[in-house]
Amino acid sequence: MIVFSIVLYVLIGEMPKETLFEWILFALVLDAVLLLYACLAVISLRCCERIVQSRLSMKAQAPRAPSQAEQV
Repeated sequence: MIVFSIVLYVLIGEMPKETLFEWILFALVLDAVLLLYACLAVISLRCCERIVQSRLSMKAQAPRAPSQAEQV
């Protein structure tokens, strides 16, 4: 969005500098929000992955019932 605003400013030349700075500020705020959202999504997915992995490893370490141990 920042590049788009600057290209419009250069090509058209009718956009006042105040409007350009407003668009650049809006783009920076939007980028910051999206970056924060992406970081939170990655962190939550990694936490879920660790929970699933720990539960799978707990199941593998659980002792088997005597009837199952005899069959193996």
